[in-house]
Amino acid sequence: MIKCKLLIATVLFSSTVLGISSAAKAETEDVFFNGSYTAGCQFNSKTDGTVTPNALFSANSLGSTSTYDDAISGEVKVICNSLLGGLVTAAEPEVMSAPTDASFDVKTSFLDDAPGATGKVITGNTETPIKVDMVANSTSTIPTGDYQFKVVVTATPN
Repeated sequence: MIKCKLLIATVLFSSTVLGISSAAKAETEDVFFNGSYTAGCQFNSKTDGTVTPNALFSANSLGSTSTYDDAISGEVKVICNSLLGGLVTAAEPEVMSAPTDASFDVKTSFLDDAPGATGKVITGNTETPIKVDMVANSTSTIPTGDYQFKVVVTATPN
């Protein structure tokens, strides 16, 4: 019985000594986390639109706003990860293809029915759908044919 108690005491003492010596050999390492947060905007989707001649006036204008029957507005969905939101602007429409004798004197873009150059303020961290429209006017009657315009939409965080 004494031998048994002595054996148990020896095992317990050895375990304690081994635990202490293991702790004495322990090492530590610092783990750092680095990164940066920059405000930015991204477009999540877009839908292209169509243009038709102006239904209320003469055939010297193509566009997609409400006075152009059967035209379809384009749309973009944008989100800016800035707490202050962002500003979305649209450039003047660019003629990508048109009949050779077509010319346009004034081209205007619109975002949600407001001039695209003025811009639209959007809320931060919220996906915002924006209707994109355009109008191209000519001092002369525009020729029949196929037309393609491009409106560059830009989103900038505040």
